[in-house]
Amino acid sequence: MVKPPTGGNLSGRNKGHTAVKTAKQRTESSAKWLERQLNDPYVARAKAEGWRSRAAFKLIE
Repeated sequence: MVKPPTGGNLSGRNKGHTAVKTAKQRTESSAKWLERQLNDPYVARAKAEGWRSRAAFKLIE
């Protein structure tokens, strides 16, 4: 069961930038992907609404 959003701005635009800590096992491309994923407002919104993927918003359009 997915928790409902707690309120506030669901678009995620007012959230701060999340930096990724580097690790020896993580390649540069993986670190860049992870940083994009963590800072993507659609990913946060999809998670809050219980979708498995941010692509759900493209399909809804």
